[in-house]
Amino acid sequence: MLFYPANETLLEGVREKLTPLANYAGATLTDGLLTVRFLSDDNLLCQRAMRDIWQFMRPHLTGKSPVLPESG
Repeated sequence: MLFYPANETLLEGVREKLTPLANYAGATLTDGLLTVRFLSDDNLLCQRAMRDIWQFMRPHLTGKSPVLPESG
C-alpha cells in the first residue's frame, strides 16, 4: 500500500497497527511516501491488515471518515 503525503507521525501510527503481525509486515517513509508491506499466505489476514491501515490513514489524508463500501 502507498500513501502520499505522509509524515513521521503517520508512519508511527501505521507501525503501531502492524505490531501484531511482527515480522510479516512493515512500513517505511521515503520523501513523504509511506510504503506498507505484507507477507503472508493468508489472504484474509492481509485484507484485515490493509483495511485497518486504510481506516487509520483515510481521515488524515482526505479529511473523510473511513466508511467501508456497502455490499450490494
